[in-house]
Amino acid sequence: MNELRQEASEGESAGLPLREYWNTLLKRLWTVVLVFVIVLTGVALYTFQQPKIYEATTTIIIDPEPPRVRPLDEANSAPQWIFQDTYFDTQLRVIQSRHVAERVVRDQGLAENLEFLGLTELDDEDALASALEHGDPAGMLLGMLNVEPVPDTRMVKISVQHRSAELAALLSTAVAEAYSQQNSEHRMEALQDAFHWLETQYRSYEAKLNDSTQALTKFKAENPLLFTSPAEQQVLTNAKLEEMNSRLIEVQSRRRHAGYVLSEIRAFKVETLGTSGLTLLTEGLNLTTLSSKYIELKQLEQQQLVTYLDDSAQVVSTREQIRLVESAIKSEIESLRRGFQGSYDALKKAERDQLAEVEATKAEALKLDQLKLLYEQVENQKAEQQRLFELVQRRLNEVSLSKLLESNNIRILDRSVVPTAPVKPRVLFNLLLGVVVGLLAGIGIAFLLEMLDTTIKSQDDIEKQLGLPFLGVVPSVTSGDRRGGVKGPLPAAYQPYLHVHFFPKSAVAECTRTIRTNLLFMAPGKESKVLLVTSPSPLDGKTTTAINLATVMSQSNQRVLIVEADMRRPRLYKAFGLSPEVGLSNVAIGQATLEEAIAETGVPDLHLLPCGPLPPNPSELFHTPAFAQLMTQLRERYDRVIIDSPPVIAVTDALILAQLADGVVVVSKAGVTHLPLLKRTKQLLEGINAPMLGVILNGVNLENRRYGSYYYYYRRYGQYYDDAAS
Repeated sequence: MNELRQEASEGESAGLPLREYWNTLLKRLWTVVLVFVIVLTGVALYTFQQPKIYEATTTIIIDPEPPRVRPLDEANSAPQWIFQDTYFDTQLRVIQSRHVAERVVRDQGLAENLEFLGLTELDDEDALASALEHGDPAGMLLGMLNVEPVPDTRMVKISVQHRSAELAALLSTAVAEAYSQQNSEHRMEALQDAFHWLETQYRSYEAKLNDSTQALTKFKAENPLLFTSPAEQQVLTNAKLEEMNSRLIEVQSRRRHAGYVLSEIRAFKVETLGTSGLTLLTEGLNLTTLSSKYIELKQLEQQQLVTYLDDSAQVVSTREQIRLVESAIKSEIESLRRGFQGSYDALKKAERDQLAEVEATKAEALKLDQLKLLYEQVENQKAEQQRLFELVQRRLNEVSLSKLLESNNIRILDRSVVPTAPVKPRVLFNLLLGVVVGLLAGIGIAFLLEMLDTTIKSQDDIEKQLGLPFLGVVPSVTSGDRRGGVKGPLPAAYQPYLHVHFFPKSAVAECTRTIRTNLLFMAPGKESKVLLVTSPSPLDGKTTTAINLATVMSQSNQRVLIVEADMRRPRLYKAFGLSPEVGLSNVAIGQATLEEAIAETGVPDLHLLPCGPLPPNPSELFHTPAFAQLMTQLRERYDRVIIDSPPVIAVTDALILAQLADGVVVVSKAGVTHLPLLKRTKQLLEGINAPMLGVILNGVNLENRRYGSYYYYYRRYGQYYDDAAS
């Protein structure tokens, strides 16, 4: 048995936590199914009760808006394509605007269309008139309208949903046409306004252009120097100034040369001839000849003075010749001086005249630069007016052409057709959604209930939550739990309390024998003759468990006595078909002997000490020395004494009896006993140092998925016996 338990524990822990989740779903399977059915049924009822809605779609194309007329000072602003996304989004809003909806209502007469308004079933004329008066057909149309752009295109789908397929198709196309017509009218109004504005601007810029042209002509007339363009005039003036500067430099060079010669003439002395070079000697041939002659005569004089006396005829003759040559040289020098003096004066005058002419030309060039700036200002004003005039003229021509063409950038690509199948309700989608939501809701509620469920359900709850030994389980008794080859109808004396007696090879009997074995091994060195069987609360099955435990002990050739100490709600005597005329209460107060009170149960080696007459306060009875002495006598007479006591939580009887027992067995019912009650029971028993042996889990339905795989191996007991019998 321990091997089976270990194998089950290992099997359970191997799949955690998924195994726990799966076991939870199995335990709450009917909850999941119930919630699933409720949700799916609700979704189905809601879906099939909804009216059928049809949807018709018209597809239009919104081309980029043609160039709009902008103020002239925005002519160089950002290009139009930058605003195309904004324009497209704006048009989507326009389609869904109330203005377009009201136009459709007006054009299609929807304000009186009862089918559109959903008033066909209204028979009361007053109510119908009130509904028509206070109705909002435009708002209703907007509620039916859906506008969706096609990604990565300029196409837009205009859809209308209505109970009438024909009306949905009509309204979808009507909205597209109303939007297209409104856009065309708006464009024509805009073009007309632009045309009038451009006409005014055209006349204004034409007058400004004429004024700037006249101003340029007048400027040229008032400044005759500008016989050519300012640039060409400036080139000519610069060339003239350069030429005059060249002539001035030449005159100045000649004047400086003449002055240098004059300075030499003024400083000339005949005695210096032959000792220094003179520039003026190159200015005249006679002067050069005379200079040579003078030098020869001077050299001759020097030679003669060496030979002759100073007043000799040769010397005197030579000196006379020298004097004549000197006179001729001086005459020639004077002639040169007069010539160079005249040239110098003329060149100096020419230099002054040339300087004056250069200054005049410079003044003329400066004036020309000033005139050029003024000319460029006037000419630029005229060019700007010319550009604006041509721009307005081009725009005016464009607008005039657009008015003639009456173009529209909205095109209807596909008109709606009458739909044949409704789009709402989406039966398959809703049902699939109901399936998913139902499953999720069922699973969620199952886990929620599991979290809220504080009842004891498994061995883990007892061992992990309470820290108490687990003695075993007692399956719930079913009519099919007979085993061992026993077939046919139940015996006439059959009682559910005595199921183990009538079917010793049943699952209940085998599980009870397992509990008996576990009790024997709980204290190997100490014999537990007196066992107290109790429970936290009523209806936990402690009485049935006490009978089953006493039965399997008696089947092992032991004299067993079961004591009915539950004097609040006694049931043992009924289980064995006895009357409580004489019992435990009589023996405890000395009114009867044990032989008179103990009765046969019909189960071999099993006797019963019934409760007897019910005392007003049983707890006082259990406190008496006589009762303690009675328990000593029972120990001596029987191999095993099993006491069926009241629940621990309800009264104090069990706590008093626990002090007289060798061991206390607590019975809890699977799915009924709450964990807090069992914890409180443990605290009370530990508070009096009661010898607690462990906990029995009673009422386990081994076939119920609620308990998962915890008790899989218990279910195999019956199969084992069936196989052995066959």
